[in-house]
Amino acid sequence: MKKMTQLLALAATVLMTAYASAQAPAYMKYEVNGKPVSFNVDEVNSYNSLEGDGVDEKKHTSNHFYVQTLVETEFKLSIAINTAPRTLPVAGKIPYVEIILPVDGALPSVYLSIDRYLPDDKMSFYSSKSMNPGNFQITKVEGDWVEGTFDLVMPNSYEENDNLTITNGSFRFKIEKEME
Repeated sequence: MKKMTQLLALAATVLMTAYASAQAPAYMKYEVNGKPVSFNVDEVNSYNSLEGDGVDEKKHTSNHFYVQTLVETEFKLSIAINTAPRTLPVAGKIPYVEIILPVDGALPSVYLSIDRYLPDDKMSFYSSKSMNPGNFQITKVEGDWVEGTFDLVMPNSYEENDNLTITNGSFRFKIEKEME
């Protein structure tokens, strides 16, 4: 009887842990030049779209995860995970690319960008490039939820020798239905 009680307690613990993990909300956190930045479920959003014309740009599905427009912060990050048309991301390391995915571009791949809001209503834009140093890894795909980690040196899109160092990045978001 004691063994049965222990087995039932263990099974209940496993089920509760799995349920709690499945119910964890979306989030995004990272450090920019050593400064911690984090966003909770109310500050992030996601969408999924079929992109590319197949002539100048490779046709692909892009799962976007981003900090919402009205959130006030200095560093606003966006992630676009690119996969073959109408396929979901899978766990593993994937390379960084630029915003336009050329016909011979890698799939899966990922594009990251940061809008930096400066004093006096000025902005700077930073984004990943093909062959960008750093790592992006999807660590878990469960149902329609994706989790992962990232780090990279992100160059300014318009000014040379202006980079942001992004470290300790992690995220969790829900894959939404494809937009029409």
